[in-house]
Amino acid sequence: MKKLLIKIIAMMLFVMAFVLGFSRLILFAISTKRAVTTAVSYHVSLISGFCGLILFAALLCIFIGRRLNKLKDGIKKVAKGDYETTFCLSGNDELADLAAALNKMTKELRANEYLSKEFVKNVSHEFKTPLSAIIGYGDLLKTDEITDKDRKEYACIICDEARKLNEMSMKMLAISRLDHTENIVHKEYFNADELVRDVVLALQPTWSAKNLCVEAELEELPVFSDKTLFRLIVQNLFSNAVKYTDDGGFIRIETKKENSRLIFSAENSSDALKGKEDMLFRPFCTAGQPREKGTGLGLTLARKAAEKLGGTLVAECGKTALFRANIPLCEDIADKN
Repeated sequence: MKKLLIKIIAMMLFVMAFVLGFSRLILFAISTKRAVTTAVSYHVSLISGFCGLILFAALLCIFIGRRLNKLKDGIKKVAKGDYETTFCLSGNDELADLAAALNKMTKELRANEYLSKEFVKNVSHEFKTPLSAIIGYGDLLKTDEITDKDRKEYACIICDEARKLNEMSMKMLAISRLDHTENIVHKEYFNADELVRDVVLALQPTWSAKNLCVEAELEELPVFSDKTLFRLIVQNLFSNAVKYTDDGGFIRIETKKENSRLIFSAENSSDALKGKEDMLFRPFCTAGQPREKGTGLGLTLARKAAEKLGGTLVAECGKTALFRANIPLCEDIADKN
């Protein structure tokens, strides 16, 4: 408020100078005709002070009040959903800074509104595809002309699509929870290397079936963080690497501690994501990969979990695809969310 306070003080000084000059002018005019008594001087000072208050109020209204009204009217429009509102205030003070901040806010709201519409459109599309398959093959199962072999095949397709819907729903629910729940971080002591090892072993049937070579460099690492959110990051990054690595490829994972930060990285031998880093963390984006490989929500969920822990998740894609989660381990992680 320093700049605005200086303006108000300047107006006060101007009004004081006006009051002093005005009263002296009146007293001088009166003194030329008759003697100035104490009562006359008192009344002149009173009138001058009253005029000064009116002048000060007028100056406040002109230089501050009108600008505040502009801000108020703009905020009312934004509150009604008009995110195209622009706050135009001249000057170089806190009110102008507030207008600039509000313009930035409306810009972000416009972007969020667009993303929300895109998200709803994508959700509708992504749910429509498996639902259409379920309905279509369900109708075929009701006919008498199909063979037992076809019936089993259709039933398997229906089950696969239903599982996909279930996975999509669970991940969307988790994303919503991370977005809208403030006190979600619950820290505890656990061994990060053991957690990573458990996730890798749980997915062994999947990566063994693709004949993948999994290289693990896991530093013995007891940490104090949120075990559930960290598991979410590891599961999604490792399962993503398994899904998008060609048969016979390799996956390299690493867990270490650097400067009070927990680093987990997962690298795979696929080059399919080269140059697509900006797309990877968008909901329902599979970066050109076949839809049947995933829902396009795993990396979005992993990044949100990392951010909830006060960390980051970045991708470096070239001849290989490397994802690195960087999680702070300081005691005040939960206080930042």
